[in-house]
Amino acid sequence: MRLLTAAGLLVFSAGTALPGYLVELDAGDHMTVDSYWEEGNRVHLMRGGVDLNVPRERIRSLRQVSRPGEAGVRPQSVPPGSPGACGDAAESQQTRDEIEAEQQRIEHHMLRVQQERFEARARGDAPKTLRRLDREFERTQQRRIDTIRKLGDPPSS
Repeated sequence: MRLLTAAGLLVFSAGTALPGYLVELDAGDHMTVDSYWEEGNRVHLMRGGVDLNVPRERIRSLRQVSRPGEAGVRPQSVPPGSPGACGDAAESQQTRDEIEAEQQRIEHHMLRVQQERFEARARGDAPKTLRRLDREFERTQQRRIDTIRKLGDPPSS
């Protein structure tokens, strides 16, 4: 029951934030999340600091989106080469402003994860939790570097 409640809250809040990943569940429901990672046969979906733990078999598809308009589009309904399509064509059509907005969103998420890491260490959380936060920080840091490369700027530490 808690899983359904959490999933419902995430689905209803999906329209307000900039999406990072579009998740399509087996029942046809869609939600956007800031990040995700896989652990065993479960997938952790992060949205606004909330971790939703979902069995892998419930996820029909998961893809990265860069613009808010893409979040409502089903992946199979996007013709190749269209502005909503995934891949190099979509990335090349991003304007510098869109990439800078994406970079800002990623950097904000990176700061939140870093804060969670510090607080978890201070509380003495379990090593498993600390490893999860470390992996999330590394993934976010790599996304930031990739975004900076799109802009053509050298990454700063």
